[in-house]
Amino acid sequence: MPRDPRGPNSGSDMLSASCNDVTVAVNADDRQAPLSLREADAAGRVELQAFIAARFAEVYGATLYNFMPRLFGLRDEQGTLLAAFGMRPAQHGSERDPLFLEHYLDRPVEGLVAQAAGRPVPRDHVVEVGNLAGATPGALRQLIPLVCEQLHREGYHWVVFTGPARLCNSFSRLGLPLKVIASAPVERLSAEERQRWGRYYDHQPSVMTGDIVSAAQTLRDLRRLSPAALNDRLAPLTGVGAP
Repeated sequence: MPRDPRGPNSGSDMLSASCNDVTVAVNADDRQAPLSLREADAAGRVELQAFIAARFAEVYGATLYNFMPRLFGLRDEQGTLLAAFGMRPAQHGSERDPLFLEHYLDRPVEGLVAQAAGRPVPRDHVVEVGNLAGATPGALRQLIPLVCEQLHREGYHWVVFTGPARLCNSFSRLGLPLKVIASAPVERLSAEERQRWGRYYDHQPSVMTGDIVSAAQTLRDLRRLSPAALNDRLAPLTGVGAP
């Protein structure tokens, strides 16, 4: 069962347990530069939220006010923020947490994931990812494998998120196929919410799910092939993905 990831407001013990540094090699001008992925504390959230909001405003003309309860930032050796993402578990112990994307669904998300998987899926095996944003396409390409690895380390089995088709294609090129489980119709939002999302829904986003355990194994296999294998398999991205 996944640990209880209540995020930066749940106390210092939980915060320190969830602040993981992950180092990866990036192929840039034939040099390898280490990057680190770290969960933000309460103070660090301010920077990540501003970064995510700025990217969605630039690409979609969207105005973001709400963010995932846990946010992670990808930084280079100098500490420059390159990309970010957020996550929200579908359940804390016996407590069910409604996911943002369940606005689009007519039944609980675990039922649709189970239908896609062809087997029962407990709700506490599901985690929602959102607020996916990168300063450059390259930064976002590096973030995607680290998101998969982070979720796998925390014990989740299935990821769900909302995104445009190009994001699904990028995962597929990496060997991490996603399944569309529902459309994300803008009509499910209030008039005020629609206005805040700018042009985002012009890209016809869908609700997707992916097998985290399978993805983690695929990533391990790719890394054994060569350090550049991940970059070679990922399609270019625009710099923002799931809300």
